Amino acid sequence: ALELDAPVCASDGSAQTDVQVIPETINRTEHARISKLVGKTVTVSGQAEEAVTTHHHRPVVVFGKVTAR
Repeated sequence: ALELDAPVCASDGSAQTDVQVIPETINRTEHARISKLVGKTVTVSGQAEEAVTTHHHRPVVVFGKVTAR
């Protein structure tokens, strides 16, 4: 699970801490790189949106890039 330093503000004004990150690209190399970041502090950058499909498992979804800090 992704633990945020601070909540993000949803369009309805609510503070959300339950966020799903969907990487821009996912292949074996990227999956292996991201897997090594579990338990570490990371930076997530990208476009945040409210979940709209059953494929979105959290109220807020970020389509973007995950990098180590």
